[in-house]
Amino acid sequence: MLFEPHVFYRNLAGAARAKAVAAGLAYAKWGEKPYPSDSYPRLKAACAIDETAALRSASWGLGQVLGENFRAAGFPTVQAMVEAMMEDEALQLAAAVNFIAANRLDGKLRAHDWAGFAKGYNGASYGKNAYDIRLAAAFRKWSGIRDTPWPPTAPVQPPAPVPIPQPNIPAPSGPKPGEAGPGPLPGPLPGSWAAVLAPLVAAILSLFRKVPSLFGKVKP
Repeated sequence: MLFEPHVFYRNLAGAARAKAVAAGLAYAKWGEKPYPSDSYPRLKAACAIDETAALRSASWGLGQVLGENFRAAGFPTVQAMVEAMMEDEALQLAAAVNFIAANRLDGKLRAHDWAGFAKGYNGASYGKNAYDIRLAAAFRKWSGIRDTPWPPTAPVQPPAPVPIPQPNIPAPSGPKPGEAGPGPLPGPLPGSWAAVLAPLVAAILSLFRKVPSLFGKVKP
């Protein structure tokens, strides 16, 4: 965000303008004084005089769209524009695109008419900051840099699950002569439950093997 005192001057009148000038927040012509090094304290002081005029007098977002141009940027009020600028960079880009389209500057971009675009975007004094030359240099630079492919050519593979170590369970001994076997053993348990329940299952099966011989000594 850049607060522009000369724009604040033209957005005020009467006592409010005189107050802003006396506070050093406004002056009549661009370039009359250097831009402030920190715009936020000045914007806050300017809002105390006239909030709408102050917000209209600052440049916002990636495209530095002046608050005065809120309608061309696609917003019903300057307050709505400022809220969008604070919310999302995508909205900042959309505001700049809307401003370019509303002022019919998109054709100048397509034609690489850097001077015509700079005049429409930055005003008649664009040459003082060599905006047209800087635009041409930026175009040459980025034209030689390949775009980053999207989506990525190779999808990211999820990491393989870490195997859970299984306990070493001794094989059960066969049934004694004359005793019935305990039946088939249960199959492997899935996942982490195997590590917890397998020893318990082995202990229960071992107990069942002893039970028939004990009850065989008891008469009915």
